[in-house]
Amino acid sequence: MLEFLPPRIAREVTLDGYAVPFIEAKEVDDGRNINIFLDNRWGITIPAEAGEQVIWLLANALAVGAGYSCHGENSVWRPNPFRVKVAEIESTV
Repeated sequence: MLEFLPPRIAREVTLDGYAVPFIEAKEVDDGRNINIFLDNRWGITIPAEAGEQVIWLLANALAVGAGYSCHGENSVWRPNPFRVKVAEIESTV
């Protein structure tokens, strides 16, 4: 079956200020739902209020699956792509 998917402008995801590798997300339906894309191959649409829990689960599962202790601040291995702190610069124009 051939499908033509709509164009997506997904963004990288952070959790507690740490980048989540391999995950991109996009708000849809005026922010009521979120499309989550894993490794540009798999996607799922979930309610926005469940987004943080699902991203947390995916982030930690990816980190542990890659051999690290967890995602974020308490991860113990270096260098660790699951422990990259992200800062945001915002324009006030």
